[in-house]
Amino acid sequence: MSKKIVQDEKALAEAYLGGKSATELAKEYETSTRVISMTLARSGVKLRTLSESAKLKATRYPSNVHFMHTEEVRKKLSENHANVSGENNPNFQEKGKRAIDGAWLTYDNNGYLRRKASWHPLARNDGYISEHVYQAVIKYGSQIIKGGIVHHKNGVKDDNAHENLEAMTNIEHMRLEMNFLKKKQV
Repeated sequence: MSKKIVQDEKALAEAYLGGKSATELAKEYETSTRVISMTLARSGVKLRTLSESAKLKATRYPSNVHFMHTEEVRKKLSENHANVSGENNPNFQEKGKRAIDGAWLTYDNNGYLRRKASWHPLARNDGYISEHVYQAVIKYGSQIIKGGIVHHKNGVKDDNAHENLEAMTNIEHMRLEMNFLKKKQV
């Protein structure tokens, strides 16, 4: 069995609780901070959180507290940034539109509208489902849509009205598209 790096765990715990950091103790014991942290945890010592460590560091090294905000500054920051999520974010650019049910829809790279619905059984791995597929599931049910195609009758990719959507097999859709291309060439 290997020799313990920290012989006196009680002294280590007292030094840590006295205000020394795990990094300082690691240098003192000539080991890693991970070994110190694991030894302290095994001894039943509750380790400091990052914010507790930062506050301790700020009291020990007051010239290095440029990263700490005062309560007044924190309050102003929270007031100024209270509601900047979603559409209120200054970086938000409207690249979509609202659905009838209030969901926010965005366009994918192919020009189809999509919605975030990771709970949906037909959602892709990224958690999005095309809006025309979503609406067709409401109209036809998921068993008819699964493995098939949802076609826009008028050819407008973001017109997802129920009367504009038609569920069909891949072969039926290919025939329809081929006939459309033939008519377009004539």
